[in-house]
Amino acid sequence: MKFLIRLFIKKKYSSLKHKAVTLVELIIVMTLIGILSVGLGFFISQTMDIWNFLSFRTEIAHQARLGLINTGRNIRQIKRRAGSEEPIKDATPNSFYFLKMEGTDEVGIRYIFSGNQLIYERDEDSNGTFDNSNILLGNLTAFQFSYFDKNDNSTTTISEIYRIRLELTLNEGEESLNLHYEIYPRNF
Repeated sequence: MKFLIRLFIKKKYSSLKHKAVTLVELIIVMTLIGILSVGLGFFISQTMDIWNFLSFRTEIAHQARLGLINTGRNIRQIKRRAGSEEPIKDATPNSFYFLKMEGTDEVGIRYIFSGNQLIYERDEDSNGTFDNSNILLGNLTAFQFSYFDKNDNSTTTISEIYRIRLELTLNEGEESLNLHYEIYPRNF
């Protein structure tokens, strides 16, 4: 009986002896896991950087588009030219001042690039004194109005303006975004 027990124990432990993991195998596995985790960490880091970059671009592009759409909507509503009365009062590369009709009231609107901001100013009674001023866009590094006549030639003569082009550059940290917007006032 003792003989059978010894034989059974010997067979049981001898089979386990061949299934054991050596220290060298453990070190190799740990090294492979370390290499894979470093590679995966680098991949995740790069993916997060790309996502942050794209979300920034989307955010500032959205803000800029809203500002440009608002500006375009107001400029499209410039008062109709009538005789010698000119609805555009000032047209420079950094500012644009014009009159528009809101119902039966004539309202003066001015967009001006100052510092790093595009400022929207409103003159409720068209007397040249601006009653309301708001920052439309910030973090601008460049902004410019360009004016064109009916033949698409650049013009500085107010009475010849037919098309207006806005160009801007927005910066946030190290990222920048360039946009342009063209406006054809509907009353010209």
